[in-house]
Amino acid sequence: MRVNGKQLDVRRGVLGLEDKIVPFYVAEAWAGSSVFGSKPEAATRVQGVDTNRILREEKPTALVLDIEGGEFALIPGLEMPTVRLVILETHGDFVSVDKEAAMWECLTEQFRVERVIRRESDDKMRFCVLSRELP
Repeated sequence: MRVNGKQLDVRRGVLGLEDKIVPFYVAEAWAGSSVFGSKPEAATRVQGVDTNRILREEKPTALVLDIEGGEFALIPGLEMPTVRLVILETHGDFVSVDKEAAMWECLTEQFRVERVIRRESDDKMRFCVLSRELP
């Protein structure tokens, strides 16, 4: 499929920092499914994807992440030299304050925070837009 003159490449997998099989916990409400869970019987195994490899290969200028808490482990290890815009949904109820702080430190060292919107029904969920100018 082509979109805006570019070939669209859709891949299935869990974003991570290496290519490996990882547990994925399936919730009754599919939107609650994630790599975080406590019931092994609810887990399936899926392919994890080395996100830095994909970023090097594709050289995207925008990154949109809604990965149900996985952002806190992923973002501090990301190499994003071509990314100008990050649109992110965070789920702070999945992690410690330290992990959340490490993610924000990594982002704000590289990007300007344009907007953060807190969800009224869930104070730990945020929708964020960050940007930067690149040469």
